[in-house]
Amino acid sequence: MKIFIKFNSEGKIISISKLRFMPEGMEHPYGILEENEDVIEVPLTEELMQIETVELHDTYQIDIETKQLVKKT
Repeated sequence: MKIFIKFNSEGKIISISKLRFMPEGMEHPYGILEENEDVIEVPLTEELMQIETVELHDTYQIDIETKQLVKKT
């Protein structure tokens, strides 16, 4: 399984996709992005497998400098 997170220039999570399969040649599942949006693929961990998508939205954000998923402060 792969986890992709679409976020804005402030690190706010816009969308999360958990995929079991992604067609070859696709960089990410979001197609065309807006100018202030980006996507990262997050390493799959046991913790992330257990967290519901809505909980990720509520308790995490993206650190813009490192492009890493971090808990909100």
